[in-house]
Amino acid sequence: MAASQEGKTVLAFETPKNPSAWIEKRVKKHGGGIDRKAAAKLAERVGSDLRRLDSEIQKLVTYVNAERPIQEEDVTRLVTASIGANVFDLVDALGRRDGRRAMRELHRLLDLGESPLGLLAMVTRQFRLLILVKELQEKSAPAPEVAKTLGQHPFVVEKIGGQARNAGAVGAHLRAPARARRRRQDRRDGRCAGARRAGGGVVRLTKPFDIDQAIRLVREAVRPFPKAAMFELAEQGFASPFEQLIACIISIRTLDEVSLPTARRLFERARTPQAVSRMAVEDIDALIRASSFHENKARQIQAIARRVADELGGELPCDREMLLSFPGVGPKCANLALGIACGEPVISVDVHVHRVTNRWGYVSATTPERTMAALEARLPREFWIEINRLLVPFGKHICTGNRPHCSTCPIRDMCRQVGVTSYR
Repeated sequence: MAASQEGKTVLAFETPKNPSAWIEKRVKKHGGGIDRKAAAKLAERVGSDLRRLDSEIQKLVTYVNAERPIQEEDVTRLVTASIGANVFDLVDALGRRDGRRAMRELHRLLDLGESPLGLLAMVTRQFRLLILVKELQEKSAPAPEVAKTLGQHPFVVEKIGGQARNAGAVGAHLRAPARARRRRQDRRDGRCAGARRAGGGVVRLTKPFDIDQAIRLVREAVRPFPKAAMFELAEQGFASPFEQLIACIISIRTLDEVSLPTARRLFERARTPQAVSRMAVEDIDALIRASSFHENKARQIQAIARRVADELGGELPCDREMLLSFPGVGPKCANLALGIACGEPVISVDVHVHRVTNRWGYVSATTPERTMAALEARLPREFWIEINRLLVPFGKHICTGNRPHCSTCPIRDMCRQVGVTSYR
């Protein structure tokens, strides 16, 4: 429903009893259609956060261009499960004594940037809810009463209720530290950390890691795949420092398949700092709505454009400290803009560069920032810009976060496969 507040229209959603049915109606309102399985998958991935649901719906409708119904594979490809949904999956895996799946979900959460202590708090809260639901169910309390007592949406209580049947099976996973020690020993012995061939043998390294050869092989391996978004935009003519910086902000926590057309949509309306600075935040937001966190990004984009137009003569300089001084700009976007638009030798580390280089064993770092520092100390400068261009598609299609394609990877014989527990 829409409400008026100080002359603005504010969307306020009432929590639905049937999220899937609500999703189908919202998709229709946005001019699209959605398969029932896709609606259920979307509800499962996002949960009861209706504002995010509506944003994801608009993103999906934009992706299929209203030419066909949204399918389950579209949701799997474009919608990142919320932190809460991933924690739910982690707890579910623990309850089912599925150690491999639990470790996979744990690494997924860590890749999203969650701190170990924060995860511990969320998992503890989830188990507390699970135990409370189980106790109330044993007292034959009806579902609406359980939801009201716990202050949770009935949809959430229904999901937790399914977990409650497995609540007694968690203790086995206290053995996880022992498995971690075995994986560390595997790495010291030069073996793949837990990954095994179909015949049960351990994957062993046959060559020392050669970064020059690795880069050559990755170049060939990613040739069939779409290029990394910022490099693709530059080849399409959007290569100024301002365009690259704004496009990178749009791409944060957003898939390339969505961020590319979204950035182009904004640039069709305004490409220069002067033109963007004259736009209202609401107009910018409407154009980038398919991007994650679009409201915050719209305000950041307008603030950057106004500062460049008013204080910098309308031209964004190739200055790293200046770029980092803008709201919402971190090392990744600053370095991408400097590398692509300015040709400066800098390293941009996103989730793919961080994961792949650490999995190779080429560096050993716990955060993207530390990975960047480690790469600056070791990676030849000739590869500093190219490493992002190559490892984004390589990480998306070959060295994936879950079950990487190690069996067909061109550098498998010199990769240490750090943290890999299963592969394809």
